[in-house]
Amino acid sequence: MEDDLAIGRLVQAVAQEVGMELVHATSLAQAQLALDGLQVGPGGAFDVIVADLMLPDGSGVDWLEEQWASGRLADTRVLAFSAGVSLAARGRLGAVGVQGFLHKPVSVAILAQWLSPQTTPQPLAAPSTQHHTHTGPAAAGSAPAGPEGADEAIAELFGGDRQLFEGFQAACLARVETDQRQGQAWLEQGLLNELARLAHSLKSALRLLGLPALAEQAQALERCCATPQDQPGAHHAWAQLAQGLSAWARQVRGSGPA
Repeated sequence: MEDDLAIGRLVQAVAQEVGMELVHATSLAQAQLALDGLQVGPGGAFDVIVADLMLPDGSGVDWLEEQWASGRLADTRVLAFSAGVSLAARGRLGAVGVQGFLHKPVSVAILAQWLSPQTTPQPLAAPSTQHHTHTGPAAAGSAPAGPEGADEAIAELFGGDRQLFEGFQAACLARVETDQRQGQAWLEQGLLNELARLAHSLKSALRLLGLPALAEQAQALERCCATPQDQPGAHHAWAQLAQGLSAWARQVRGSGPA
């Protein structure tokens, strides 16, 4: 369950590496259809569900609670996959049997380890006041600063797989103008909830690209959008982010593959 197509492709590539077939849902409605029509796996259950928690048509936390209450997740490992989640949400996730929390950006090595059928499920860590990068065997390194951080991102987050990184970068690059047009339209229409969802998605992708400064700008925009009366702040944050995205796109297109 992941509405960002670039990140979805990355998860798909990792799933293929560990010999798993991925069913990609970009919304809760698609996830529900996939679960209702499931005809694969022993006992008619998915082996694992990787769930983003902020989707276009609702909350992934709410959806997981509904599926848990109906007994649909009894034979399925569930991983929460998000760029940020509150302590209250972490408590709710633990209560419905979520076995791991992967904080974007997560390295492909850790993602592969969690997706692997050989992984032994572990209980979700209890909520605390500390920041958790993920619940799992090893911690992912933080993304380096600046556009030149691609090499570090490849080493730390993509397991040294430059081809996988370049495929992800190309997918993000192909969407940048569309994201900018859509974001500008939502800003002008006052649709701050939609703009916040875009900012949340961009925050994750930018961290994976080794662009923490731009990711921080996306996070600042997300915070502004959460305060409806702060429309001037949202306008300023969006202008900064859009400018940074344009500069990144020009640099990548001018320099060729990372």
